[in-house]
Amino acid sequence: MNSFVEVDQLADKTFAAVKGGVLPEGIKEENTLYFDTREDSLNAVESGKADYGYWNPYSIAYYTLLNSYDNIVTVPIGRESREYCIGILSDDEILLLIINKSLSSIDANQMQTLILDVSSHIDRKVTLSMVLDTYGIEITIAVSITLSILLLSMFSSMRASKSLENKIESMKSCLKYPTNTYMNIL
Repeated sequence: MNSFVEVDQLADKTFAAVKGGVLPEGIKEENTLYFDTREDSLNAVESGKADYGYWNPYSIAYYTLLNSYDNIVTVPIGRESREYCIGILSDDEILLLIINKSLSSIDANQMQTLILDVSSHIDRKVTLSMVLDTYGIEITIAVSITLSILLLSMFSSMRASKSLENKIESMKSCLKYPTNTYMNIL
């Protein structure tokens, strides 16, 4: 849910759904925006294009770590059952039995350990807005100092160039009239 939305006022708010999914009970089709992926639907809620959606807590945690969401608030509704499936070649019944046996042997604590292990390896996306949010002041100061130094250098160079031009002009004028200058001295 977007942090600017109240949980008790969702009746006419925009719901973010994944294309091909089934709408939860009570969600109106006319209040629904469909997205290609779960991440796209979470991005829509984060940005305010949609007001809320329903996702499992592991997905929210994963994408929040990955994308550094600031505007998503989770409101637990209840515990959901988890089902897993893995695709294999159709005629490999032994492999299917091994996989099913392995999956059924994972208890809740082992599942938490697996999830925490996987989530510790998530590579966070770094965007320009994240960098600016974190280091905006420092970047502004560095750019300002650099521009100030460049401007001072440019004005100093222009002043030195003008001074050199004046000296050259005065030398040229002395060289144009050497006899007059000599005669004036006598």
